[in-house]
Amino acid sequence: MSINKNSDWGHWALAVAVGAVLRIVGALSGIGPFAADDYEWGIRVGYQWFLDPNTPFLSAFRTPLMGRFVAGAMSVGHACGISEPIHLLQFSYLILGVISLAGIPAAFYLAKSRWGLLEAKTAAWLMAIFALMPRISTRALIGAVAMTPVLWGFLFLERSFKSQTKSFRAALIGTLVVGIGAVIRY
Repeated sequence: MSINKNSDWGHWALAVAVGAVLRIVGALSGIGPFAADDYEWGIRVGYQWFLDPNTPFLSAFRTPLMGRFVAGAMSVGHACGISEPIHLLQFSYLILGVISLAGIPAAFYLAKSRWGLLEAKTAAWLMAIFALMPRISTRALIGAVAMTPVLWGFLFLERSFKSQTKSFRAALIGTLVVGIGAVIRY
């Protein structure tokens, strides 16, 4: 298979494939949280909600979204026949890793828009090898999940500012998507 050098998707598709392999290996090869707050507001709360969706969320300063992501991933894993808690956690890590893959094309197009093709390729590969960082991209690191909507939101904003029409709709969508990433993180 040859990649068309003029096609943008060809520049980031291989990075997505390599990133997927790294995330799969990372999700299945180890367990455990990266940081205490990610454990507290992601894994612990998510597992509690998986066991009992009516468990109260006891924080006035953190969002429940990450815990809901983890609980949802565990529910999907359970529906697929996974019953062991460790395997449910690994499945959750895998789902979070897949979510982080969606940031690779966004990083590529954002960097290409701002700086050029070489920088865009570099951004795509940096996002792909993010999984090499110990216990990050396929673990329940809240920032790894929040990064994807932030990148896509900035891409929408960048494109809206550079367009001839200064698209209000694209700017609004970009702002909302960046906001979603911020809400996931905080």
